[in-house]
Amino acid sequence: MTHNIASYQKEGFVLYKTLVPSDFCDSIIESFENEVLPFKGKILRSTSAKMEKHRLSKSGMMTNPILQIQDLEGTQFSQFQHRALNALGSVIIQKTIRTLLGVEPVLIQSVFYHSSMGTSTHEDSHYFDSIDGRMLGCWIALEDIDEKAGRLCVYPRTHNLCNMDDTSNETYELFRNYQKQSLEVIRSYKNLDEGPSLVDFVDRIKTIRKIIRQLKIKPYSPALKKGDAIIFSSRLFHSSLDPDQNSEQSRASLIGHFVPNGIPIIRYQEDIEALNTYKRNGLFIQQSQSY
Repeated sequence: MTHNIASYQKEGFVLYKTLVPSDFCDSIIESFENEVLPFKGKILRSTSAKMEKHRLSKSGMMTNPILQIQDLEGTQFSQFQHRALNALGSVIIQKTIRTLLGVEPVLIQSVFYHSSMGTSTHEDSHYFDSIDGRMLGCWIALEDIDEKAGRLCVYPRTHNLCNMDDTSNETYELFRNYQKQSLEVIRSYKNLDEGPSLVDFVDRIKTIRKIIRQLKIKPYSPALKKGDAIIFSSRLFHSSLDPDQNSEQSRASLIGHFVPNGIPIIRYQEDIEALNTYKRNGLFIQQSQSY
């Protein structure tokens, strides 16, 4: 475990092999297919933070991931919810995260992916974090993730960019511009009528690509097997690679974001939220905000 702490601090992430038992993974997918996929109503989605019906691909895969599994209402989702939270609250997951955080973890967000549409490079800290920047994400592969499915990609050591103090360094200026652009884009999501401008969104992507090129950062997108997990810092650059649209490969995965117990949350780098937790399935869970 000491090696993992050192690796996490240095690289910004740790890859764990078979952290979640295979039967846990199978049971979550089974309950999703039996309870959630046939559902015709609306569920909260991570891509929009709105209640939406399923968006399905040509082969019937759900393309808009589920946000806040712990808040799913109704008995029709009971097995899916119970099994997903059991995985995130399992002894091994909680022990691993507790070791990296140094204190009891609190789940503040959960997401379930059936497939991926790809996600541009970003860091989570601009969206939400603990006020001390120690939030981490735990990304669990519920099946073997095919190369064509859009694998998770991380950019090692980028979590330390926020600690740069050489203001004459060109990378320092680029990173500060990236932070400013990111916050403009993210805060604009609060304006539900307008949303973020395409120009701001594109500028942010261009800036982060410049940083990656300038620092010659090599992206890392491992071939995760069922039960493998990547735990990563809220400040680490990461993305989902674009899937092969012709392959229609699923990418069943479960993500939990955890903060240290006792440390308030900050959203959009401006809205501070005190912890208000309850315990379920072995997890301390933050009472969700309204969406």
